[in-house]
Amino acid sequence: MQDAIAVYISNELNIDEADGSDGNVIVKDWLKEGKSHLDVTREALLFLCEPVAPPKEIENYLQYFCGISSKNAQALDEMEPLRIAFYKAFATFARA
Repeated sequence: MQDAIAVYISNELNIDEADGSDGNVIVKDWLKEGKSHLDVTREALLFLCEPVAPPKEIENYLQYFCGISSKNAQALDEMEPLRIAFYKAFATFARA
C-alpha cells in the first residue's frame, strides 16, 4: 500500500518506452460520458414508447402498457414484461 501511495504522490513518472505508452494517466471526460449515457437511455425509452397509438394521451399509454380491455381479463398479466421493461428504462433514464 505504501508503494502505491509513493508512486501516486511522486512527481516523477516511470516512462516505459518498450510498450509505447508515455506513463500518463488518461482521465475520461465525465461530462461527455454522462451525456452519451443520457442520450442512449433516452433513445431506449423513446423506442419502447414508439408503438403507443396516437394521439399518445394517458389512455393510450395505459392501453399499450397495461392492456386494459373488457375483452381480455388476463391482459394485465400478459403486459407485465412490457411494463417492467418500461420501469427499468425510465429508472435508468432518471438516474442518467
